[in-house]
Amino acid sequence: MRSGGAMTADPSEALHAHLSVRLPTMRDEFSSMLREQVPFYRALPDDRLVPAVETLLRIFLDEALLTWNFAPVITWARGMLRIRVESGLARDGAIALGTCFRRVFLHNLEALLDAKIPGVPRLLLFVEDVCETLEMEIRKYFDDALEVAQKALRESEARYRDLVELSPDGVAVYRAGRFLYANAAAARIAGAASLVDAEVLSFFPPEQRDDAHARMLAAERSDGASRPTETVIMRPDGELVTVEIVGRSIVFEGQPARQIVFRDITERKQADEAVKRAAVQEEIIRTQAATLREVSTPLIPVSDGVVVMPLVGAVDQVRAEQMRQVLLDGISAAGAKVAILDVTGVPAVEASV
Repeated sequence: MRSGGAMTADPSEALHAHLSVRLPTMRDEFSSMLREQVPFYRALPDDRLVPAVETLLRIFLDEALLTWNFAPVITWARGMLRIRVESGLARDGAIALGTCFRRVFLHNLEALLDAKIPGVPRLLLFVEDVCETLEMEIRKYFDDALEVAQKALRESEARYRDLVELSPDGVAVYRAGRFLYANAAAARIAGAASLVDAEVLSFFPPEQRDDAHARMLAAERSDGASRPTETVIMRPDGELVTVEIVGRSIVFEGQPARQIVFRDITERKQADEAVKRAAVQEEIIRTQAATLREVSTPLIPVSDGVVVMPLVGAVDQVRAEQMRQVLLDGISAAGAKVAILDVTGVPAVEASV
């Protein structure tokens, strides 16, 4: 760059006047060049592109040219660059802006140079300074943005790594049937010092490996995440562990791979089974108790209109209530007129009995 500050010569009113007359032509040439060179500008509507181009040219003529100081142009370009980049303008497209700016002025200054208008050579140098500085600003803008993005990516990757490493769930990545990565929890659940480079199928019981291989192939052909599935894995010492596993396709080190997340649910399954067994046992006890109550409180018809209830064992309040209910229901059902309670087998007959 030759100069970044104000130059000492007087403003060139003649240059300003001649270029102001040519402003509409320069605006149209500039807009046309941008559309030809950059797809982004090609898709930009006229009501957004043309006014922006005219503004840039007017800033150059009315502020930069009359003071020989291109700072206003750079200031405007910085603001517009941010807006355009947020809308999708890429680095090469932004650099093309400076290239088209130079070509427009070179083309339109040729006529002034042939007419020997004072100050044209100096203006040519000034335009070169503007374009050089503009390109430097654009490159710096994208370099800074790239550095910020890379820093954010590194921080995000570090946070993800920490979360994965500290996760109580096993997290592993495999490709072509071999583990490429596994966190400490994955190795602990699988009962291995490390899973890296181990064959995935080696952690399934032999009789389940064909089914596991078929499931792996189906999962690899799927782009989305799989549903949580219960399966059994086998540790190197032969111990079987029930796990709940979910997986999804990812890109690992630049190539397609499969990531799985799994947790040991052996204790949970055992607890569920214990609850089920307890429920079954409780139902058995209830059934046995009901049967026992029926056997221990029989009501026997001995003749027309006569029923007998032989009692054996102690009679508590619960059994007394049951006796009363059985007796009343039996009398009603049999139409009995006489009910005999045989208390020979009752060790003690209290008032409640």
